[in-house]
Amino acid sequence: MTERRKRKEESDRLSRGQLLFCVMSVAAMIITFALSEVAIDAMSEGMRVCVSTVIPSLFPFMVFSELLISSGAAEIVGKYLGIAASKLFELSREGAAALMLGFLCGFPIGSRSALSLYEKGRISRGETEHILSFCNNPSSAFLISAVGISLFGSQRLGVALYAAHILSSCIVGFFGRFYFRKEKRKNEFFSYTNDGKMERREGFISSLTRAVSGSAASMLTICAF
Repeated sequence: MTERRKRKEESDRLSRGQLLFCVMSVAAMIITFALSEVAIDAMSEGMRVCVSTVIPSLFPFMVFSELLISSGAAEIVGKYLGIAASKLFELSREGAAALMLGFLCGFPIGSRSALSLYEKGRISRGETEHILSFCNNPSSAFLISAVGISLFGSQRLGVALYAAHILSSCIVGFFGRFYFRKEKRKNEFFSYTNDGKMERREGFISSLTRAVSGSAASMLTICAF
């Protein structure tokens, strides 16, 4: 009887949640029709921001970060960062490269790079989850130039904000290594082809095509949200 009552309560909570979601959806639709001019203006402003700010500031970095990983340059970069990343965060060389891209280029480059490494079988699922917990940060250019200089008129303040942000992320990453250590030990990898072999490294044209198309799809998702 107790288990049956629990299941019924869970079912009732789910039904109430679905009902609330349905009411909110209908209300949003009605408001959109009632205030269509406001909705169109807001959509136009969102499109303007995407075209003038979001796409120019993110798309090139997303393409180049994807090329960095596809070409194997992430391994070279990680060679010099791997020792520090291994000591502090227990990350591999490739994971260190994704972390660096997240710190320098800003979101969503860090998470995109980590996911790309995981899909190519370079890092495990546990390491990917660990990197995602602290690699997604505002870029140095955004905090120093846009926030520090443009907004507050102080480059020193922008540098201080950027340093504080990176320090807080490093603290999260340092303590996160204990939390994700169990997942890392499972050593689960994702990107295997159908015949069980690891994905081969692509040529430049294929890598460029994949980088541009993948980045374009990601940009479309970002702009849509």
